[in-house]
This record gives sequence, C-alpha cells and structure tokens, in this order.
Amino acid sequence: MKKLLFFVGVLLVFTSDTNATVATTIYIDLTQVGIETSGNIAGDTWRWDGSGDQGFDLEFSSGNGSHLDLDGGDRAGKEYFPGYGSLPATDHTYDILKVEYLGGNAWSVSASRDGTTFTNLGSVTEYYGTLSHVANYGYASEQSDPVNGPDGAGVNYSVWEPWKAWFWIYRDTSADTISLNIVLGSAGDPPPGSGTINDYGSFNAEVVFSGSYIGTAAELQGNEPSEVTGTNPFVMRNDWDRGYDDGAVLGGITPIVPEPATLALLGLGTLVLLKRK
Repeated sequence: MKKLLFFVGVLLVFTSDTNATVATTIYIDLTQVGIETSGNIAGDTWRWDGSGDQGFDLEFSSGNGSHLDLDGGDRAGKEYFPGYGSLPATDHTYDILKVEYLGGNAWSVSASRDGTTFTNLGSVTEYYGTLSHVANYGYASEQSDPVNGPDGAGVNYSVWEPWKAWFWIYRDTSADTISLNIVLGSAGDPPPGSGTINDYGSFNAEVVFSGSYIGTAAELQGNEPSEVTGTNPFVMRNDWDRGYDDGAVLGGITPIVPEPATLALLGLGTLVLLKRK
C-alpha cells in the first residue's frame, strides 16, 4: 500500500502545472510543411515579388522598442546568419526560429539552420494591453491595424516598407494570455502619387506551441480564410496579389516557466522510485 500511495503522489507532481517541466516554447519553421523534414515549399518561402522577387525583411519586434533582425539584413529574406557552419547560403532545408518564455514579459529568440543547433539572437519583451488578441490585431478589409505592436506593421504603418515581415508577442492582460502575431507586407495604400502596387507576396511557415502552458493554442485571427490550416502545428500559406498586408494571430494561451522547486521534486521522486526498485 505504501508503494502505491507514493506512486500516486509522484504522478500528481507530474500532472500539476500542466507538466511544467519545460518552459513555453514557440517554433516557427519558415521553410516547409513539417518541422525538421526535408523539402521546401517554394524556394525562398518568404518573398516579395513586386520588384524582382525580392525577399522580406524579417524582424522580431519587442515591446521595449528594439527589434531583432532575423535574416541578416534589409530584404535579405534568405538565411538568419550568413556562413553558419558548413551550410551554403542557398540551403534552406532548416530555417527555424525558437521563441522561449523566460518569465515576466521576456522571451529569448534563437535560430537554427541545421535543425539541431540553435544560436541565440537576443531577447524581446511582450507588447501588452487590455484588448483581446483579435481586437488588438485590428483586422478589417483584408488588412491588419495592430493597436499594440510595431509601428511598421499593418495598414497604419509609420514608414511605407511593403517588404517588412513583423513577428511579435502580445499579452492580453485582462485574460493573462499571449499570442504570436505575424504581419507581412505592411503596404496598404502606397504614398500619394506612387500608384497602386501589385505585390504578389508569398509566405509559408509552420508554427508550433510546445513546452508547458495553460489552455489550447488556436488561430485567433487570420487575414484570409483557409490561409492557416491545422491545429498546433499551424501551417501558414499566405499569398496575395494586391496592395494589402497579410498575416495571422495564433495562441491565446498562458505561458509557463517551470519552478525550480517543481523540477527538484520531480528529480527526487524519480530517485526514490529507482531506489525502491
């Protein structure tokens, strides 16, 4: 009987806090349908075709006002950091972002080009407000207008940069939940006198919420129907041929960082079980 009771106690430790042994982590695979599988959806899977098939300028925005460059330069849109290991710059088999919750409102961002080794790119903080994730994204008429997010994202951009692709984390403080926001090609109407652009943009990615968190990750808002498919993993296939932006809001979960005491207790319980055997 004592052995049975002890086992139940350990089981409760494992199941409390949503198995809080790994911090909330978001993976963004920018190359193919499956995480760490071979193949490439469309060559360079983020591109802006309006002016000679140029790449997006990928940026991960931070609520503290600083941004992380994700692709090595303005409109590079190819790899995160040139000369990584022995992989040629044209090899996009594995281009994966890992965004890991550090606690409070901070997240670390790292990148991998081989699917195994991740290089730290820096950290970002959340944008936050009392609006719901959908209201904050501000979708209307095939465009987004984020309330809490980078100034360059959406129809009310501060500088007209249609090749920008923005990523950021937003926290709804009323519900204490977060979302991953992606806005691509912040164009809207171009500057007066420049005419209407036909951007023919294309962006493909897979997003996975993993680790420990409370709730169920979902697509909260997308610019076009059926561009986001699946349920964690979410597959994004964004294509457009007019001067609008595109993107989606994913998540609506409460992130978790494992408590050191919980980890220590798990280790102790495992050790006692091994000794009893």
